[in-house]
Amino acid sequence: MKAFYHTVQFFVCGPTKLTIPPEIVMCKPRPPRPSKLDGYKEQIQKWVMEDHCTNCEVMLGRLQKLGYTGGISILKEFVHPLRPASAGHAPVQRYETKPGEQVQFDWGEFVYEHEGQMHKCYGFTAILGYCRMRFITFVKRCDTPTLIRCFMQACEYFGGLTKVALTDRMKSVLLEMEDNKPRWTPLCWLLGISVQNKVP
Repeated sequence: MKAFYHTVQFFVCGPTKLTIPPEIVMCKPRPPRPSKLDGYKEQIQKWVMEDHCTNCEVMLGRLQKLGYTGGISILKEFVHPLRPASAGHAPVQRYETKPGEQVQFDWGEFVYEHEGQMHKCYGFTAILGYCRMRFITFVKRCDTPTLIRCFMQACEYFGGLTKVALTDRMKSVLLEMEDNKPRWTPLCWLLGISVQNKVP
């Protein structure tokens, strides 16, 4: 700004001793323009600090009920510096296998309501270790015959079998331990694959 002032002074006055007050040449900062958000900033700060709400979509709905007529862009711009700094996480290297090498499968238990009554079902999920392709189906039982049927459906969905199947110590897979050696379900020799336990 100093160089700009002297440049203007030279071209206006020439190489003379006449000086122009800097306040005439220098641009004054513009006063801040009023925003539609001004009357709601205190309320927004309370939502962030007390309710820990930083979702601008949720805030926009609340503000509109209070009479706010502005958009979401200025809301996001105001909320962004109010968000708490994320702690961050150490990067985790994802374990991947070669194509056709490994599949992981497991059961999950779910409860749902139907016609006023609570029911329970089981979800079977299988995921390929190479591409993370996933298969999910829901059944009423999680016994060994159902497991074999679900696993066959997963293989059909994936388009083939893998060399290794990784799972936990579910009863429908690990039947019992004999001399510290696992006795697996017939699923293993039926499909010709190797079953391994997950590391706990």
